[in-house]
Amino acid sequence: VGPLFQATFMGLKKLANVVGVLVLCMYVYAVSGVSLFGKVRLQTELNDNCNFHTFGNAMLLLIKAPAAKLRPSKTGHFGMAAELAVQEPDCSADDEDCGTMFAYLYMVSFVVLVQFIMLNLCMAVILDVYSLCIQEQS
Repeated sequence: VGPLFQATFMGLKKLANVVGVLVLCMYVYAVSGVSLFGKVRLQTELNDNCNFHTFGNAMLLLIKAPAAKLRPSKTGHFGMAAELAVQEPDCSADDEDCGTMFAYLYMVSFVVLVQFIMLNLCMAVILDVYSLCIQEQS
């Protein structure tokens, strides 16, 4: 357990860089989400707290997104991505509260980038520093 804690403390600078890149990616996705989906009407997953109407709400939604339901349920509903892609008759083109089919690509690319690449990069940094600590001890 000692080498693991030592490796974690030695890798804090590298982890800070990875977290900085993660926050930058979330910032870019939040700004583009506000631009693309800022007027989409609120539904079940898109509610008063998690939506793209403001930047703060967009960041909350993106923090929630990797855990959101992106796979189809029994009803064929794709959760948050489906609500961002809402089309008539569930919305009004006159009110400009319809979504776009680009929502599926947007949400899947964000989840892949954040969950699979960035979090694995954090693990790679920790394991790299851990292997250096083990080599120093032997």
